[in-house]
Amino acid sequence: MQFEEIEQTNEYMETHYYKKTNYSDSSDLVNVNSFWVDYAEYLVSGKQKQGSPFLSANFVRNSE
Repeated sequence: MQFEEIEQTNEYMETHYYKKTNYSDSSDLVNVNSFWVDYAEYLVSGKQKQGSPFLSANFVRNSE
């Protein structure tokens, strides 16, 4: 087995929020509403690991 040297790689990450202290001033953030609460509860419950789909009666509120 023969190995080949590869070029150096770079790692990139999101830095938009770096050293930002007041997030309420940003108009780019998604507002908290009943849909996102349902989604957070779904993630915390671990149902996605069991293969259960995420369903929310508040789906129409996801972009409010």
